[in-house]
Amino acid sequence: MGLVASVVAMLAKFRPTRNLLLRHPEFFSAGGFSHEGKLSCLLQLFFFSCSSIILIYHNSGPSEEDMANTSFKMDFFGRGFSNSSRVEAGEEPDVIIKTRVHGPEPGYVACSIIIVESALCFTESLDDIVKFVGEKGGVLTAGSVFYPTDLIERLDSAGVHFDVL
Repeated sequence: MGLVASVVAMLAKFRPTRNLLLRHPEFFSAGGFSHEGKLSCLLQLFFFSCSSIILIYHNSGPSEEDMANTSFKMDFFGRGFSNSSRVEAGEEPDVIIKTRVHGPEPGYVACSIIIVESALCFTESLDDIVKFVGEKGGVLTAGSVFYPTDLIERLDSAGVHFDVL
C-alpha cells in the first residue's frame, strides 16, 4: 500500500501524469477510486478490508506440509575489479562472481528468519555499525549497515545460506 501511495504521489507532481491520474483513477488505485461516486469507493475499500481479514482468519495460506516441502534458490552474478587501481584507471571490470542464496519456504519461513535475525543483529551490533557508518547516519543501504556485522553467519546457522560458487 505504501508503494502505491508513493507512486501516486510522484505521478501527481507533474501535470501530464496528474492529468492521467485524474482521468483513470480506477486504474491507478486498483479500483479503489472511480468517477462513479463515493459509494463505489467506500464499498470497494470495505471489500478490500474484509478480504484481508477473511484471508487471515480462514487459513488460506500454505499448509504446514506445503511449507515443509518448499524451498528457494536464487543465483546472482556480479562483475567487479580485482583491485582499486583498476577502478581509478578507468579499466573494465576483470572479475566475475557467482553467488547463491538458498533456504526454506521463502514467503513465511525464510522471510521471518531474515527479519528476526536482521533485527537481532542490528540491535546487538549497533556500536559496530555506528563506528562503520559514522555517527551522523542518514539514509543507509542494508549493505552498509550490515557490513560490519555477522548477519550472514547468523542467517546461515538459522537455515538461510549464502554461497560463493
